[in-house]
Amino acid sequence: MTEISIIPDWTRITGKTPDELRIERESSRILGEQMLVSGKTGLVCVIAYALMILVLRADVAVLAWCAAMCLLYGSRHYWLSERLRNNPHWAEESVSLRKLEASVLGTGIGWGIGIALFTWPDLPLTRLPFLLVAMGMLTICGPLMAAHPRYGIVFTVPLLVGTIIHLYRMDLGQVYFITTSIILCAITAFALVLTFEIHRVLRISIVQRLEKEALVESLTQARQKAEDIAKSKSDFLASMSHEIRNPVNGLMGMLDVLRETHPTREQEGYLDVAANSAQSLLALLNKILDFSKLEVGKLELESIPFDWMSLTGETAMVNRVLASEKGIAFHLSFSDTAPAIVRGDPLRLRQILTNLLSNALKFTDEGSITLSVAAEDCPDGRLKLTFSVKDTGIGMDEATRSKLFEKYRQADASTSRRFGGTGLGLAISRELAHLMDGELSVQSTPGHGSEFILTARFVRSSAAELAASGGEAGEKRYEARVLLVEDDPVSQRVATMMLRRFGIAAVIASSGKEAVRLFSESRFDLVLLDSRLPDMDGEAVAKALCAQSAARGSSAKDCPIVSLSGACLPEDHQRALAAGVKDFLDKPLRKKDLRQCLEKWLGGR
Repeated sequence: MTEISIIPDWTRITGKTPDELRIERESSRILGEQMLVSGKTGLVCVIAYALMILVLRADVAVLAWCAAMCLLYGSRHYWLSERLRNNPHWAEESVSLRKLEASVLGTGIGWGIGIALFTWPDLPLTRLPFLLVAMGMLTICGPLMAAHPRYGIVFTVPLLVGTIIHLYRMDLGQVYFITTSIILCAITAFALVLTFEIHRVLRISIVQRLEKEALVESLTQARQKAEDIAKSKSDFLASMSHEIRNPVNGLMGMLDVLRETHPTREQEGYLDVAANSAQSLLALLNKILDFSKLEVGKLELESIPFDWMSLTGETAMVNRVLASEKGIAFHLSFSDTAPAIVRGDPLRLRQILTNLLSNALKFTDEGSITLSVAAEDCPDGRLKLTFSVKDTGIGMDEATRSKLFEKYRQADASTSRRFGGTGLGLAISRELAHLMDGELSVQSTPGHGSEFILTARFVRSSAAELAASGGEAGEKRYEARVLLVEDDPVSQRVATMMLRRFGIAAVIASSGKEAVRLFSESRFDLVLLDSRLPDMDGEAVAKALCAQSAARGSSAKDCPIVSLSGACLPEDHQRALAAGVKDFLDKPLRKKDLRQCLEKWLGGR
C-alpha cells in the first residue's frame, strides 16, 4: 500500500525549509513593529525638512512634497496598525509583505526626490543641511530595517541616488562632487554592512527563541503525556486493588467461619497459613491503593484528636512480640511529660511506624531494636515529634541509601529475593511524612545496623476535645490501686502508660516473688499478671495471691486477677481459672481491651 503524505513539501514549493520560513515570518513581524516606530519618526523628519526648506525659499512644490510624504507615512502607519491589531499572522502573507516593501520603496524614492528636487545653486548654504539630512537618513534608516536587509537596500538606494543628483545640481565643482559622492557611498556601504551584521545577530536570537519555544512546547507535551499516563496507571491500580479486595475479603470471611467449625489442630495450622497469606495480600493492596492516591495527589490526611503515646505503645507491643519470637531485644523510650493528645492522622502515623519496625525486624537477625520518641515545641505552637527506629541489622552502604526511597526498589536484588516485598513501603512512608509536614531519613553503616528518623508536626489538642470527638482519651478515671506484674520493660512501659490515661498509677512488680511481697504489704483493687515470669509461672503467682487474700478474709472479687497472656488454648485458660484468675487480656495489650477490663472489674467502685 502506497503511503500518501498530506504534509506540503515546503522546501520544494518555496525553496525554503519550514524552519527558514518560521524565521522569515518572525523577522517580518519584528520589521512591522519597527516600521510603526520609524514611521512616526519619518513623519517628524518630513515636517522638519519641509520647514527647513520653506525657511530658505517658499515653494509650492515643497508643500506638495510634504503632503505626499505625510500621506505615504500616515497610510502605511494606519495599514500596519490595523494588520497588527486584527491579523496576528499578517507576516505570513506574501501580499502584505509586498505592500510593505512597496511602501518602503516609495518613501525611499520620496526622500530621494525631495533631496534632489529642492536644489538652488544661488543658495550654497543649503548644501550643509541637505547633506546632514541625507547622511543621517542613510546611516540610521538602513539599520532600522535590519530584520529584512532587503528593505534597507530598497530604501537607501533611491535616497543615495537623490543625494548624488542633489550634489550634481549644486555645481560646486567636479572634485567636490566626486569626493562627496565617494564619502556618501562609503557611508551607505557602512550602513548596509552594519544592517546585515545586525540582521545576523537578530537571526541568531530569533533562532534561539524559536528553539526555546519549541523545547518548552515539547516539554509541556511530554509532561502532559506523562501526567496522563501516571493518572491512567493510578486509576488502573486503584481499580484493580478495589476489584481484588472483594474476593480477598470474602476469603478472609470464610476463613473466620471455618475457625468456628471446631477444626483439628492440623487444620488450624492450615487456616493460620491461609489467613496470614490473605492478610499479606490485603496489606499489599492497601499499599498499591495508597501509592496510586499519592501519585495523583488524592491522598488526604485526617485531622482528628488522638493519643500518640498510646498509639506508639500499642504499635511497639505488637512488634515486641514478633521481636521476642526472633530472640531480639526490643526497647521503647520516650518522655511521659510531653503532651499526649494531638490532632492529626493516627492511622497514617501507625502505618509509618509499623513499616519502619517491620523493616527493622526483617533485616535484624540478632541484637536489638530501639524505638524512641522525642517531643519538641514548634515556633508556630505545634508539637514536633521525632521517632527513631534503630536496629543492629545488616545496614546499608551509600549507594543503597541513595535509592532506598525510590518506588518499587529495595536495597538490592538479593534483598528482594531473600526478604521479599514490593519496595513501596518506604516510598509511601516518606510521602506521608511530607504530608505531615515532616521528613523521613536514614542513617546506616554496612554491618552495623540502621536508624530511620521520622519527624512529623501535629496540632496540640486536649483530652476534652478527644472525648468530644468520640476518641479514646478523656477516658473514665478510676480511683483504684493496680498491681502490674510484668518482667518485660517494654510491656511495663506500655501498660503503665495506658493505665495512666485512666487515672491509675500502677505499682510494678518485675517478678513473681516481688509481686507476692508487694501484695502482702499493701491492698490492691486489681492485679494485671503476666502469665510467664522468670521465677514463677503465672498460675503459681495467682494461687499465692489468692491464698493471701483468703488469709486476710477477702474474697477473690475484692481484688480480681487478670492474666496478660498471648496463649489462647482452652486448656491454658482452664488452668489459669483454676488457679484463681478471673479474666484474660491478650498480648499485645490494646487500649480498648484494657478499657473494657477496667470497666468490668472497677466500674462499680
